Amino acid sequence: MAISQSQARNRLWTLVLCPLMLIIIVGNVVLWHQLSSAHTARIELMGKTISAQLALSLQEPMVRGEHLTINVMLNDLLSGGQDLVAYAAVYNHRNTLIAQAGSMTQGIALYTNRISHQQSVIGRVEIGLGDQHGRSAYQPLILLIATQFVLGILILIATGGLRGVIMFWLYPDLPRHKLATSSETVEIMNPEPDTDQSTYREDGTLVVVRPIPVNLESEIIELFTTAVSLCNGEITLTDSGDLELLFRHDRHEQDAVCCAALMMELVAAIPRPYSAHFALHYCANCDLSDSRFTEARKFTNYLTAIAGGKILISQVLALRIPDALGVEFSSFSHTALPNGQAMVMDGSSRSFRSEIRERLALMIEQ
Repeated sequence: MAISQSQARNRLWTLVLCPLMLIIIVGNVVLWHQLSSAHTARIELMGKTISAQLALSLQEPMVRGEHLTINVMLNDLLSGGQDLVAYAAVYNHRNTLIAQAGSMTQGIALYTNRISHQQSVIGRVEIGLGDQHGRSAYQPLILLIATQFVLGILILIATGGLRGVIMFWLYPDLPRHKLATSSETVEIMNPEPDTDQSTYREDGTLVVVRPIPVNLESEIIELFTTAVSLCNGEITLTDSGDLELLFRHDRHEQDAVCCAALMMELVAAIPRPYSAHFALHYCANCDLSDSRFTEARKFTNYLTAIAGGKILISQVLALRIPDALGVEFSSFSHTALPNGQAMVMDGSSRSFRSEIRERLALMIEQ
């Protein structure tokens, strides 16, 4: 089946943006690796240089045995290094600790240099560099990569590239089959009945669905049409944008309730700000020219106007629905509706929900 122009445009944007975002992220990772290598080399050079300079500065105090001076020099090194040097220690030629500043923590980078005087080793100095500068060097790049990744996800969502994934996140029980797409314009037609015309009853159930927004996309209309077909119903798109469903088979009451529940689940699963009002009413005569059908249509449209995103069922129809179906109704009150004329569907049994899932699976596989 052909896809719409909007779907083709979305797929084109996805094909363009996905490689672009991948190139940007891979480029940032390579840049991060290069900066990390350069930073490691710079820290290595800095550690060796500082330890060598400190060893030269400590020659005279070590020869004179001025341990207090050595301690002062080490403390000045730590306090004036802007947290670069986190630990410093000096040992004599017997490897005995004679001065220390800071503490040696696990994982710290240590650098050692000998202290010499007149070609004799009189001790050694040991320093450890902190990692605060290493962390701060990566923070801007990490923030840049995270920002670009989030921006790419938002762009893909906006172009519809993740529509199917979001739908399955919102409705995890939905079978993992690919939804059938539709052409740009879809003509609403009554689906072919499963049986011949002789199985139709004179009475039936009328359902009016008022989607919000009214102008539905063609693929959404096709999903609704498939749902009605699975429930042995007929669908008509009215001039006002409502969907008028008519069920006339032997189990028309059950078919209508199942179809309304199925379409409600579809509305909830669609990754767009759709909502819908549902109203169901019993029709004693489904002949379009019969006055009873006209009255039933008026009352059903009236219920739809006050449904408020719920499934409203007329009292007459609710009494005809068998308890074995497994749906629960509660009383519905409205200032413009006399008490007792309508019920609201507010619950269902496990077996009923299982039947809805089975019909969802059949709809997706078609």
